[in-house]
Parts: sequence; structure tokens; C-alpha cells
Amino acid sequence: MNIEFPYAVSAEGRGFGSLIRTQGNQLVYDRVLLKGEQVYTAGLQGLSGKASDYDIRIENLKTGAGIHIEGDKPLEKLVYWACSTTSCPEPYIKIDVAPGKEFRWQIRYTFYEKRP
Repeated sequence: MNIEFPYAVSAEGRGFGSLIRTQGNQLVYDRVLLKGEQVYTAGLQGLSGKASDYDIRIENLKTGAGIHIEGDKPLEKLVYWACSTTSCPEPYIKIDVAPGKEFRWQIRYTFYEKRP
């Protein structure tokens, strides 16, 4: 699994430092997670406050399948959780809207196959 961000990340939490670690702009697994194992952080660090931070790539190195997730608002925080079958970045944006007003945002998911 390859998880990549447009900025250098750091994190603390369950499994960080023993099962998963940060390396530059990536989360790197030290080995495949076994059934029942999980990693979790309440917030990846390194966000700049710009919408360009909302640019996440997750690639399955075995199958070549990937997803590119892009949003048009700055991230307020980015939680990360994973188990042996799931990789789940959880992006949060700040929504500040007065009663009767609208707030819009977009998230784009692009699925792809990484070819050798």
C-alpha cells in the first residue's frame, strides 16, 4: 500500500512507529497488517491551511489499483485509520455558514490503474 500527500506528514497514534511510519510525504507500512491489527491517528500533521493539501493518493502496490482524492476546500484535520483490508483517510473541512445561506464544496474521486 502506498499513501501519498502533497506535503510532508508526521503522525502519532496506534501502530505508528511499529506498523506504519511517516516518510516525507508518505505513510509507509513496515509490513502487511494481519487480521485484527489496526493503525490509527487522530490527525496527520503538516497541513498548510491551503486547499491544495486536499490531494490524497492511495495505491495498492500488489494490484496497481489506485484512487486520487481531491477537494476544493482546506483541510481542517485529516484522521487516518487502517486494518488488513481497509485504508481510510478521513478528511475534515471547516463548514461555517450562516442560517439561510449556502456552503458548497467539491470532492473528486479518480480511480486508476498504475501500470508498470
